[in-house]
Amino acid sequence: MEDNENNSQNGGDRMLNDQEYAFSFSAVLDKKTSGSWSYLWHAGLLAGVCISLAAYGYLVAQAAGAGKLGGAVIFCAGLIMVVLLQGELFTGNMILGVGAVRRRFSWKRVLRNWGWVYLSNFVASIVLAYALYSASDPDLAESALGKISLKVMHAKTARTFVQYLVLGFCCNALVVLAYVMALFAHDVKGKMLCILFPVTLFVLCGFEHCVANMFLIPFGLLAEGVPFSAWTRPLFSNLIPVTLGNIAGGLVILFLQPRFMKMFRTNDGAGDQ
Repeated sequence: MEDNENNSQNGGDRMLNDQEYAFSFSAVLDKKTSGSWSYLWHAGLLAGVCISLAAYGYLVAQAAGAGKLGGAVIFCAGLIMVVLLQGELFTGNMILGVGAVRRRFSWKRVLRNWGWVYLSNFVASIVLAYALYSASDPDLAESALGKISLKVMHAKTARTFVQYLVLGFCCNALVVLAYVMALFAHDVKGKMLCILFPVTLFVLCGFEHCVANMFLIPFGLLAEGVPFSAWTRPLFSNLIPVTLGNIAGGLVILFLQPRFMKMFRTNDGAGDQ
């Protein structure tokens, strides 16, 4: 009883209970699947910009000597901005799989969301890569920023299909965990902390995030002077398996969480209406 009173007094410091969480999660699913293509497009562009700026900050932090840990912490700003600004991020939208499995809505609506959001995330990332490259010093490739950009790009274009799949799987398992944990929190501080540690972990481990790669690989290719006509192989040899891995990791981790399984068993979850 005392714990409940303390929780109500410190509302921002506690997690949502099962009923509150089911309601919040349900509202998020409805918004994402009922939005117009225009909403998805603009919210997807916003999320692509947020993640691209965070990826650029990741590069700048390392170029300034902050190391990989410093860059990983800076990168967390991307998902924090997406969550607080209610952008549409492809990797986070794997949570829609719950609603489809629960038959709240069809897989067609899920694929509609994923398609528009993936495309808008991609366009925003490419445009921002061009914009930031154009604003860089002419000798970018020789600068500390250019060198770390090339190092990151080469690391992301030198792996096998299976490696990309596994690294993409692990990445989005952590991203989706960060996203759903942020839904548990009452206040902004709690949401930020829920995002900070899983996202820092995935960046430190070198896992692969398809939307971040939509910026990091093109920016590195631009820094190296690779013409646009030669981008197809290095870019999509990464994005195709990483995207598949992100989808699998995001969906699998959802169904390993006890709270979601309880929602399924008790019919108290997002699928009931």
